Amino acid sequence: MTEPRDAESTGQRARGTRPMDPPEVGDILDAFVDEAPRKRGQSERTMETYRGHARSFLRYVLDVHGELEVHSLTDDDVVGFLATAKAKGDASTARTTKLMSVRSFGAWMVDAGRHPGPILGQAVKPPRSTTAPRRPYRPQDANRFLESAWTEAKDLRRVVGAHIIVLGFGSGLRPAELLNLTIAQVDLPDHRLHVVGKGSKHRTVVLGEDATELLRRYLDDIRPQLVASDFVFVNPMSSRTSNWVGRYGESAYQAYFTRIGQISGLPGKHFPHRTRHTYATEMLRMGLEVTVLQRQLGHSKITTTMTYLHLADDDIENAVRRAYGDQPLAVPLPIRLLPPSLPRHFGIRSETGAADDHENTHHRRVQEEPSSLCTE
Repeated sequence: MTEPRDAESTGQRARGTRPMDPPEVGDILDAFVDEAPRKRGQSERTMETYRGHARSFLRYVLDVHGELEVHSLTDDDVVGFLATAKAKGDASTARTTKLMSVRSFGAWMVDAGRHPGPILGQAVKPPRSTTAPRRPYRPQDANRFLESAWTEAKDLRRVVGAHIIVLGFGSGLRPAELLNLTIAQVDLPDHRLHVVGKGSKHRTVVLGEDATELLRRYLDDIRPQLVASDFVFVNPMSSRTSNWVGRYGESAYQAYFTRIGQISGLPGKHFPHRTRHTYATEMLRMGLEVTVLQRQLGHSKITTTMTYLHLADDDIENAVRRAYGDQPLAVPLPIRLLPPSLPRHFGIRSETGAADDHENTHHRRVQEEPSSLCTE
């Protein structure tokens, strides 16, 4: 096998101890990303996902056959690749993504004259998928989570993080949509967000009064203290040399969300997408039509939205009690997006509207100096 080239010559980035790609793998992957036609609305991130799975497929072929002859690849190679992924514990959804990636790669190889056809994986059936269970927070647990976020909001970074979490509960946006939200996409007078979602699809999300008010206060009082950029949410701890300067990174948000979950003492696994699950569940519980919720969430298929039609035991008992004319159980408290009182940290206004000049001056000075702590 040819000796691997260095990271600069192959276009690969060295990460930890991951082995570098042999030249024949790196070259064909680079050509795939550069030449493969983008489907309408297909993002660069999707292409990088396809590239990563195509890379895994080619390395699997090298491990099995000892050489890489792409013109001789067959569906048997694809089946073996998916079986290996299953043996490693990949869920059905992950294996389906791998199959779609190999199909895209295979279609490009046929178009580029590198494979005689048929398209690799086209005849391979996707793994039987099972819908992942939705894990919404109960209203009382969501309130406890939010109380922990506000209690921890003791510096500018955590104040921004708390606002991202709260808007997640109040809008149902995907985590990536929250972090990619730009100031130009915010329409406060009409209580709307103009979002670019999965597949670069545009949609309008309507906000309630509390979510709108929270976002208004943030843009008035907090955002001017952060690095100037197009994005609504900015991590003030990101280094000026970071790729995430002027915005809030996904891994930083994931880590902060998990930490708040741990501080809250709530059981279970805490991940940002649970705010979306919670929003969808509560909207349905409050009587929002499924078709309206579908548009709010940006689902292409109504069947995806229908997966949120799960009922808690209390909901079922309430429905049965009402059917028999009995008194229903106590209705859960709604999720409280706004804190009881906004602290004055870093220019957050008090009820009189006055800001703390000392804190403002201090943090303007901090922003002018490169941060030694980069969380992304």
